[in-house]
Amino acid sequence: MKTVSRFEANLLRILRSFLQRAPLERARDHRVERGERMSQLPVLQGNSARLSARSGDVSAKVDAASASLEELRGQRDEAARGAEAARQRVDRLGTEHAALIAVSVPDEADQLDEQR
Repeated sequence: MKTVSRFEANLLRILRSFLQRAPLERARDHRVERGERMSQLPVLQGNSARLSARSGDVSAKVDAASASLEELRGQRDEAARGAEAARQRVDRLGTEHAALIAVSVPDEADQLDEQR
């Protein structure tokens, strides 16, 4: 068997010690990281609750705006129907006006009025 020098023996001892401590150090690091994350949890929960409430408010405002928009669309449609009815009335009156202008009164109409 080969003999191990004192340097190699010390090196092996240090290596074994490191290998035994590595999992402990990782566990400690994980514990520290978990602690940091857990300390952030109340802030994150508060943010989540605040954003959830804000989302509800925004949703209610969107619903109200949507209802207002539908009402305005109804008013617009009614105004368009009124404008169309007015246009048709103007066209009809224009036609009637043209027909009345085309009528001529005979000269004898005055005599008919006098006879009555």
